[in-house]
Amino acid sequence: MGRQVRVQFKTDVADDYLDRTEFPGEFSLVDCPFAYHVNCNNGVWTLAINISSDFPEDELIELHYHLSDEISVRPYKGCFFLKTEKKSQSHSGNKKSNRKKPLADDDEGKRELSIR
Repeated sequence: MGRQVRVQFKTDVADDYLDRTEFPGEFSLVDCPFAYHVNCNNGVWTLAINISSDFPEDELIELHYHLSDEISVRPYKGCFFLKTEKKSQSHSGNKKSNRKKPLADDDEGKRELSIR
């Protein structure tokens, strides 16, 4: 079994942008070697990427995304980086989690993303 990473994007597009009947949007990761899917809820898009278990550790992955629809003159483009790390052992008990909180308005979408 591989690993899954979730990347969140804040957006002002409607939640049904990718599913609407008329002029649906399209989200794609360009030349992405992994399976992925995206969901939108209340203006926050969650991109789930499945990293295969045989993908090397300590790799920096640059991923480019495109978002467009039939009436857009140019697609919206961006990129982000993921760094694979050794998978950590899960701990039980009352230890504090290292899990990051969802993006806040003042985060400006900047965050280092690591895959463990």
